[in-house]
Amino acid sequence: MKINKLLLNSLVLKKQQMLNSETTYFSKNKIIINKKNVVYILAIIAFCISLVFVDFYFLPKAKTNDVLSYHKIKYMSNRGNRFEVDNKYFTRKGFSFTTEQNSLTEVNLEIEHTFLFKYVTKVKTKDKDYSAVLINNICGMQFYLYCFFLFSIIISLIILLSGKSYSKNTFDNIICFNSFMLFLCICIAYIY
Repeated sequence: MKINKLLLNSLVLKKQQMLNSETTYFSKNKIIINKKNVVYILAIIAFCISLVFVDFYFLPKAKTNDVLSYHKIKYMSNRGNRFEVDNKYFTRKGFSFTTEQNSLTEVNLEIEHTFLFKYVTKVKTKDKDYSAVLINNICGMQFYLYCFFLFSIIISLIILLSGKSYSKNTFDNIICFNSFMLFLCICIAYIY
């Protein structure tokens, strides 16, 4: 009888610890990380990424006539040979864009940009359209990285909001992986 009471008490204690560990975790520094805060942060990040996609792909674009103010050329060398990688251009109205190894010959430009974040989507001069050689758009690696990050946030939110219990290791992995993905997205956005 005494053994059954001890087992029952230990099971009740473990259940209470499991319920407490679902909502709050303590790190070595005694910093409380709340499950609600993580869910809110992930939801805000998912909203921001979705807003970037909506701005780039669905909202109307604005056209602006602008003048180049200066540009930088990025070179790369390989075994003593130096070659041009890309050209980064800056305009008087504050736009910046990058092209692949093509130098603009004119200073007067017609720029098409997104509504909210002012991403340059098309660049034209009187003679030529440089839109095909722009490399600062949300395409390629940046697009797939944002999609993968959004997908991982959705899976993380499903795990966190499901009624099933999960371990502290799962919670820590969710935080670490999404933090790493956020770091990568910020680095790629800074580069391009």
